[in-house]
Amino acid sequence: MLTTPGLTVNKYFPILLDPHYLSNFTSDAYRQIPFALQDLNAHQAPFEMILLHPGCPDEKLKFRLTDLLKIIDLEEPKQIFNPSQDLPSEFLSKIEGPGVQAARINHLLYLADKEKVNALITDDATLISYRYSIYQHHRIRILPLSELRDFLETIAIGFSVFYSCTSLINPWTFDTYFQATHTDNKKLSDFLAGFQPTLKDKDLAEHLRSFCLNRYTFILYSRSMTRFYEIQHDHFTRSGLLERFGLAIGYFVSNFYLYLWGALEHLTVILKHVKKLNVKERQCGISKHNVQFRLELRRECPDLIAFLDEKKISEWIDLMADVRHQAAHRTILIPAPLYQDTNESKMPEDEIRKRLRVERPEMYNLGEEYIKYAEPTAIMLWRFDKMKRIIPRTFYVRRDDATGYFRDPVQSIDHDLHILNSIINKFFEIAFGRSANLATDKIVD
Repeated sequence: MLTTPGLTVNKYFPILLDPHYLSNFTSDAYRQIPFALQDLNAHQAPFEMILLHPGCPDEKLKFRLTDLLKIIDLEEPKQIFNPSQDLPSEFLSKIEGPGVQAARINHLLYLADKEKVNALITDDATLISYRYSIYQHHRIRILPLSELRDFLETIAIGFSVFYSCTSLINPWTFDTYFQATHTDNKKLSDFLAGFQPTLKDKDLAEHLRSFCLNRYTFILYSRSMTRFYEIQHDHFTRSGLLERFGLAIGYFVSNFYLYLWGALEHLTVILKHVKKLNVKERQCGISKHNVQFRLELRRECPDLIAFLDEKKISEWIDLMADVRHQAAHRTILIPAPLYQDTNESKMPEDEIRKRLRVERPEMYNLGEEYIKYAEPTAIMLWRFDKMKRIIPRTFYVRRDDATGYFRDPVQSIDHDLHILNSIINKFFEIAFGRSANLATDKIVD
């Protein structure tokens, strides 16, 4: 049996509830979440989620969350949360100043850090506004209550438990889960069911079926697994263990962007069949380099060309082309932290060796042969530990003109999915006369 920390995935997920917003949690809008948690525990899922509550909750909440709540100390801690001074100054002033609100936020962050929770659930406007900065510097994940369902389902999917918080039938198989339960994939499934019987072009019918039931599903699964391993990666980082699962994140995030680019290309093929464009399938493509397709599109679908030429959409397509090209032909996308040297991290090796002998004496009791191979790695890890982390994870995208840029694909993944959704909506509107109405609310301007 494997018991060494870090050799397998984490299976215990504590989630901290903000008691100030518990009335939201117990409302009918979210009643499926406590039921889902209880249902998963009752069916002996291969993981455990527990809700941490500061102090004793009211009887209504206690009744609805039987066996899920773990009460933790509500008293003012002797130690307060010590925020990174690299956080935005406006946020620091809100949590370090006087007043009940500042003390409440500071106490929540202290508890989240102390308990090493996987998420802090709150609808507090201040915490939500600065959640990405807090995550960057402290690895504390702030989630609004509206995102808790997705968080729970992502963890379940990571363990191959295809569970939907809103479905009366559970669990599902992978083959039907997303198409039947995911809001946007179900919209595409329903769209297909309405249009496919009317399509006389068999190639078009097959393209539409494959797009709605396969390609988009692969994108969603890749997104879920990227998120799952991000949660795992964060857990081991918070626990002070070696950072794990970077390769797993790289695998699924590469798949996400390859399938996303394929979806953009696939849309152009579908449109070619609907509008009977005078181009071959291999001439279709979303890029401006597909000159013949663009000429046909400008003649038959000027509204679509105007949409694709909008600055935000055009620049995003170019960016996706860069990411896809790197995933397909260059260095594989393996997101890693971006560090900056400090005075300590640049210390001479001899000085670091002296410190290691004090900090890790057990390593130096294992013999000269072991020390010969282990010490260089220990020195490297010591340096990394003393560096300043600028970005939790990123990769460098290189362009053909030798320029490039850093991008965090994990934090961008939902933004990119929702831009794709907006493009699908527009293509379907032009091709079939009505939008697919996929979600676009996570597009960041």
